[in-house]
Amino acid sequence: MWKVAIIDTGVRGNHPAFQNHRLDGLTIQNGCLNEDFEDNYGHGTAIYNIISKEAKEGTQIINIKVKSIEDGVDVNEIIEALKYVETLGVNLVNMSLGSTVCDNITEFQQVCKKLRDSQIILVSAFSNDGSISFPAAFEEVIGVSGDDRIVNASDYKVVDDTIINVLGKAGMQRLAWAKPDYMILGGSSFACAHVTARITHLVEPGAEFHEIQKVLYQNAIEVITVRKQEPIQNLFDMKRAVVFPFSKEIHSLLRFQELLNFEVIDVYDIKYSGKIGAGVKYLLSGEKCEDDLYVKNIEKIEWDSFDTLILGHLDRYSERMKFDSFLDKIMMMVKKNNINVFSCDDLSRYELEKGHYYHPKIEKRNVPVNRQGKLYRYTKPVVGIFGTSSKQGKFTLQLMIRKKLLDLGYQIGQIGTEPTALLYGMDYVFPMGYQSSVKINDYEVVQYLNECIHRLCSKETDLILVGSQSGTIPYDAGNLSHCMFQQHSFLSATMPEVVILCINVYDDFDYIERTIKYIESYADSKVLSLVVFPMKIKNNWMGIYGNKEKITEEEYKNIKSILQQRFHRTVYSINYEEEVDLLVEELINYFGE
Repeated sequence: MWKVAIIDTGVRGNHPAFQNHRLDGLTIQNGCLNEDFEDNYGHGTAIYNIISKEAKEGTQIINIKVKSIEDGVDVNEIIEALKYVETLGVNLVNMSLGSTVCDNITEFQQVCKKLRDSQIILVSAFSNDGSISFPAAFEEVIGVSGDDRIVNASDYKVVDDTIINVLGKAGMQRLAWAKPDYMILGGSSFACAHVTARITHLVEPGAEFHEIQKVLYQNAIEVITVRKQEPIQNLFDMKRAVVFPFSKEIHSLLRFQELLNFEVIDVYDIKYSGKIGAGVKYLLSGEKCEDDLYVKNIEKIEWDSFDTLILGHLDRYSERMKFDSFLDKIMMMVKKNNINVFSCDDLSRYELEKGHYYHPKIEKRNVPVNRQGKLYRYTKPVVGIFGTSSKQGKFTLQLMIRKKLLDLGYQIGQIGTEPTALLYGMDYVFPMGYQSSVKINDYEVVQYLNECIHRLCSKETDLILVGSQSGTIPYDAGNLSHCMFQQHSFLSATMPEVVILCINVYDDFDYIERTIKYIESYADSKVLSLVVFPMKIKNNWMGIYGNKEKITEEEYKNIKSILQQRFHRTVYSINYEEEVDLLVEELINYFGE
């Protein structure tokens, strides 16, 4: 015999619809139990109304009132109720409720798994606000969403998905309520109750979870098949790497070698670069060092000294030294020597061996299934690095912040938008910058990044760092190149709680102000501080396209004072290590640790 537990707001005992019912239940509140489960809200009354009317004859129902539901779901009390359920001898639990923000998601899921393993079936509704909620999203739970096109209460659709499992009747329907006696309502909560009742007719109590899933498939009015998401290729392990050419993306690798879990043993470039024989540290900072690496001629590469070849963007070499032909020879030697290749450019035409070649790219097959547009809400603080233009040191700033937070013992989740992001130990790469290899539309960008951040929230992370590319809002509307579609999608997906805005000393103040207002209004975020890129325009008559030169310390102090007075925010420079230390300290203080 079925014994169903309804975890909700209780039941109105004197409702006209229940005059001949023997009501059973209890209340759980702050760890205490009592026999009063009177519903003063109405929701639990409606759920009991559906299940008691539609469930198989002889089904027993116990109503477990969780007081906090009236003011919003307290996950801890739901967990407590589920733990108590196991002592009641029930075999089916209806939860027309859930939480879209769940800090203790691991414990929540473990409790659900324990009940499932005990042949107790859990059915839960997704939130009506359109986002993904728990416990409905757990694989141990039958997650129910609504479909307004389903008319009959006993009809349902099955979704071949691990998150949304069943669609039930969610349209407007007349339901018993606390006050008044009846309400005309619709939503996933009631679809969930219909599905729970239907299960009592389809299988016998004690059935295994997979058996119930099978029967649900067999009796659905429709089975909705969704494409399967393909995971992103994992980056291979590497120990000794060489880099080529000595370009912008390689500069960062050489500056932040302490963040790499492999050794860069050589740096190569073409003989026409004018850098052969020069020390790397000297080229990067003007400092001479005895133990420096020296740039070598790529034509004299030592194939037996390394296991991985890291290639930056190669397009600027395409018209020099018959480079394509030269690259053909390089790839032939790569295959011959069984060398791993990490490439910022797509080299798939060379058909390098799978597992030995990595090029970061995001394609439609990597995007999660569109689950009625449902997205995860974030439970960990997200910090965004955004800017007013390209070439402001945004990625360098991310690396500096990453290193300092890791050194302080914080657990950092991170999504990098430079193709080399994974080489620094970041969790995900989203290569939307120069020669972007993100091949998905704006909606898919939000879906993909939302799932990435959810996974980071599910880990033991203290903080999640994300960094955009180029500017944030259009500077001018005269050309398509000024549109910031990708940046808008990135902001929509990441929704950072705090933003650090990188600016130029020559930026128009009104443009900075518009950028701040856009970020704070669209993402409900706070632009915490401004970080100045320490370069000024040398030839003013050429505008932003003129040559740049470094500002002096005195010039920086002056612009810092002006910016602080104008924007009432802290101002830092990426040029001074001690100022980045202060920025990190401000971040830590903002989040209260």
